[in-house]
Amino acid sequence: MNLQLKIFVISIKRNHDRLNNFLKQFPHECEIFEGVDGKLLYPEIQNVADFPESFFLDNGLDERRAKYWNKGQLGCAMSHLSIWKYIVNHNISNALVLEDDAIYLPENESITLEAFKQLPENWDLFYLGYTRLIKFTEGSLKYWLSKIYRYIFPKIIEGLSSKTIKNNFFAANYSSHLLVSGFFFGAHSYALSLNGAQKLLKFETPLKKGFDVALMHVSYYKLLNSYALKSPIFIVDDQNPTTLIN
Repeated sequence: MNLQLKIFVISIKRNHDRLNNFLKQFPHECEIFEGVDGKLLYPEIQNVADFPESFFLDNGLDERRAKYWNKGQLGCAMSHLSIWKYIVNHNISNALVLEDDAIYLPENESITLEAFKQLPENWDLFYLGYTRLIKFTEGSLKYWLSKIYRYIFPKIIEGLSSKTIKNNFFAANYSSHLLVSGFFFGAHSYALSLNGAQKLLKFETPLKKGFDVALMHVSYYKLLNSYALKSPIFIVDDQNPTTLIN
């Protein structure tokens, strides 16, 4: 990809075959980052809520929230939290974080290279793959369900104006290849600057949300300078979904 960034692929030991499949289709040098396999955390304890209190404190997790996750969700969140810390502790200027269920689309590489050139110098978070929430067709059921759930509900519970919600919820055009990211789902592929990783740790220590929700949160509230590719270069392998959270 010829970019000045460190590429990490998060995987766990029982995903050996999945990782090999990813490496076969991804032509660029990357470093394997061993994630946390939630199934191996206190195997004698079934529910995360029953973990000892010290576990949450020692791992930078908010017990009030994390105890409601299952083991897979916990392991996934801890994996991404660990890589944010690694980026900061090793002073890595720019990093690309991938999960081993990402599918690489080589036909979009040239677009991606141009998109990186269009990023402002102060970028923090860059989605290279996501599930985008779009402006649904007026009158459609999805549009109204989205409007009720995402416009009215947050306004009631958080006192936010509908204008603020609308402006932050949907992505906005930034350049020929970039969007200012809105409320995006999916974190199987994203880039972080060093400053972005530092901000994430500042806002999410202790970690109160699943890692993907944490990324949505900082994007929605404009806590990070967050952007996204208009034409993602990575998509999720729906036929072979990640076991990191299962």
